Amino acid sequence: KGRFTSPRAEFRTAVSGPLVSVGLGVLFVLIALADLPSAVDGVAAWLGYINLILAVFNLLPIPPLDGGRVLGALLPRRQARVLGMLEGVGFLLLLLVLMNSHIMSTLVSPLTRFFLHLAG
Repeated sequence: KGRFTSPRAEFRTAVSGPLVSVGLGVLFVLIALADLPSAVDGVAAWLGYINLILAVFNLLPIPPLDGGRVLGALLPRRQARVLGMLEGVGFLLLLLVLMNSHIMSTLVSPLTRFFLHLAG
């Protein structure tokens, strides 16, 4: 937590990653909607979808993710310190979320299909 001089700087830095993912997602969706060859449309749609899913996932309020850092920047100092202490077990929380949700299959299935399609 000591990397930044203020919670405001922490907030701006933490929110920038998900914002970039949203921007890329929207860009790829727009490309997919353009009148391009179907292979380009398919890849662009897949990249847009993945970027939007990653943006939402990254905003989960679990400390190793940007959402945890955003929450820490918004909380009063004492509560932010308590949240910061969870960072050591945050990876475990993250694994539990991944194992008990459809996030992994949502991210991995399209990637697997894409590579299988390339392999022919």
